Amino acid sequence: MRALLVLSLAVTLAAIGACGGDEGAGGGGRPPGSAVTPGLPEGPAPRGAQAVAGERVFADAGCLACHVVGTSGGDLGSDLTMVGARLNRRQLVRSLVDPVSPMPSFRKLPAAKRRQLVGYLEQLD
Repeated sequence: MRALLVLSLAVTLAAIGACGGDEGAGGGGRPPGSAVTPGLPEGPAPRGAQAVAGERVFADAGCLACHVVGTSGGDLGSDLTMVGARLNRRQLVRSLVDPVSPMPSFRKLPAAKRRQLVGYLEQLD
C-alpha cells in the first residue's frame, strides 16, 4: 500500500510538472555531449511495441522532470527504475486514474496512451 501511495504521489507530481510545459523535462546531471535522447530515460530499451510507445508517452508527459528511471530524471518524485517489480498492472492503472491527492488523475489520458504508459512502467523491472 505504501508503494502505491508513493507511486501515486510521484505520478501526481510528474503530471503537475507536465502541465507547466516542457520546463524541467529531461534528466539533468548528464554530461554534455551525452548520447541519451532528451526526455527519455537511459538504460535498456523497453520490450515490445506497447512499451516503446509508452516510453514516448512517459517522455511527452514530462515524467522525468520529477522521476528517476535508471540514472536520468529528477529527484522530486519516486524512483521508478524498478516500479514494474513493485507494482502489478492493476496497481499501476489505479495509481494513474485514481491517485491520492494532490496528484492529478491521468483518467483523461486516452485509453490507448494509458495502456502504453502502463506497458512501459510494467517493464521497468
